[in-house]
Amino acid sequence: MMKLKIFAALSVALMMAGCAQKQPSAPQKAAENAVETAVVEQAEKAETTDTVREVTDRLVAIYDEVCKTYNEHFDDDTLSFDDEFNERFLSESYQTLYAQMRKESAEYPNELMGFDFDHWCLGQDWGCLAYDITDVAVNGGLVLAQVDIHSGEETSTVVLPMVRQDDGEWYIDDFRCFGNYSDRQRMTDCIRECRAEAEAAVTQ
Repeated sequence: MMKLKIFAALSVALMMAGCAQKQPSAPQKAAENAVETAVVEQAEKAETTDTVREVTDRLVAIYDEVCKTYNEHFDDDTLSFDDEFNERFLSESYQTLYAQMRKESAEYPNELMGFDFDHWCLGQDWGCLAYDITDVAVNGGLVLAQVDIHSGEETSTVVLPMVRQDDGEWYIDDFRCFGNYSDRQRMTDCIRECRAEAEAAVTQ
C-alpha cells in the first residue's frame, strides 16, 4: 500500500514538473512575441515594396502609352482618347459609375460641364505631354499614387487611387486634382443633379 502511495505521489510530482516546464517564462514569451512581430513586419514590408513596384510599373506602362499617343496627335487637339484609355486602364467600379452618369445625364447634357477637361492630360488641350511618378503610398488596403503631368510649360498634379482587380492587374479608380476635384465625386453629383431635374419635371 505504501509503495502505491509513493508511486502516486511521484507521478503527480512528475506531471506538475512537466507542466511547469511547458510554460515559458515571461522573458521567453516576450522574446517569442518579438520574433513573431518582426516576422510579420518583415512580411508586410516586403508586400508593401512589391505593391509599390507593381503599381509604379503599371503606371509607367499606362502613361508611357498615354503620352506617346497624345504627342503623336499633338497637331489635332480635337481628338479624344478618353473612351479607349478609360476602358483599358480604369477600374470596373469607375466605369460602372461613369456609364450610370452618362445614362442619367442623356437628357441633361449641361450637367456634364464638370467634365470640361481631359483627365489624362489634365486640360482641354495639351502641349508636349510628359509625366513623373512622384510617390506611391500604401496604407493597409489603400494605395495612392501621385503623378505630375507636364503639358508644355504647365505642370499639374493628380492623385490616383489604385485597385487590384480579379485579373491581378492594377487599375486607376479615380482622378483627384485641382484642389478638391474628384472624378468620382463629380459623377456622383451629376447623377444626383440629373435625378433632381427629372423629379422636378414630373411634378410640374
